[in-house]
This record gives sequence, C-alpha cells and structure tokens, in this order.
Amino acid sequence: MYPVWFSPEEEKLIEDYAQLAGMTVPEVIRRFTIERVEDEMDADIIRQAVMEYGKNPKTYHF
Repeated sequence: MYPVWFSPEEEKLIEDYAQLAGMTVPEVIRRFTIERVEDEMDADIIRQAVMEYGKNPKTYHF
C-alpha cells in the first residue's frame, strides 16, 4: 500500500469523477494508475520497435 496525498482541489475532482463513474475513489486511483503504466509500457515497446526498424528497415512479407 502506498500513501498518496492530493490537494483539496484534486481530491474534489477525483471524488466527483468517482461518483459520476459509479466507482470508489480507490478504484479510480487504481484503475487510472494501472492504465497509465500499461500505456507507458506499450509506448516504450513501440519506441524500441521503431528504433530497431531504423537500424534494419528490412521487412518480411508472408
């Protein structure tokens, strides 16, 4: 478990969103954190693939 602190404005924003989405605040924080981490990891894989392609732009067709 990790303690996280938000400003009062941030808290209100998250609480309002959670209510609109029918979720709890911890669910919102967890869901969006995991989604962001997964998106960043996917972007890193794409960046690596583009770099590799730049080094060897040969393509293969089946």
